[in-house]
Amino acid sequence: MDLDFIKEVGEALKEANVDSVDEFEQALVDKVKRLRLSVSDLDIQWDQGTATVMGMVPDQATKEKVLLAVGNTKGVAKVKDSLVVGLTASQKAEVRRGAATRMGSKLAAVKAAGEKAADKARKEAKAKFELEQRRVAFKKELDARRQKGAVIGVTYTVKKGDSLRKIAKKLYGDESKWKAIFEANQPLIRKADLIYPGQVLRIPKA
Repeated sequence: MDLDFIKEVGEALKEANVDSVDEFEQALVDKVKRLRLSVSDLDIQWDQGTATVMGMVPDQATKEKVLLAVGNTKGVAKVKDSLVVGLTASQKAEVRRGAATRMGSKLAAVKAAGEKAADKARKEAKAKFELEQRRVAFKKELDARRQKGAVIGVTYTVKKGDSLRKIAKKLYGDESKWKAIFEANQPLIRKADLIYPGQVLRIPKA
């Protein structure tokens, strides 16, 4: 799933310059790692306000949290999802072998070519990796939908004056269910009252 965000709001990455592609990509990866979410082979491609997120996660909930962690960042307007959910051991090995091969090719290109050619090789390698992940993820999710229907989480964009209690009342008709929203967004929300207008939250099923 691809998600839209408000570019002007979110956590500012002080250590990164939004105009530097490599610097901002690494800062986004570091942000996800700091949250200690269970994601492997994480790679993020940054292009004029759009972040394409690649890697492997164990479940749908973790996938949504990774995407929201990236999207709720100042400067990000859209997040494209290329995360793969719940691969088998053999599928993981296959993706990693492909990634390693492409990374080796990319490094060879970096040594052999100038900075411009190296940047082009890096983008091509990421594009191929993204395509492979999308193909694997699509087949797996399609099979799951056919068998029992994959549940894609609902999101909510925080409005001015909102609190978790007000959001719970609005969506569930019961403000006491705010804790369910808080828990569904761990570790993205540190405290229940630390939400802000424009932030996108995961909303669990009632």
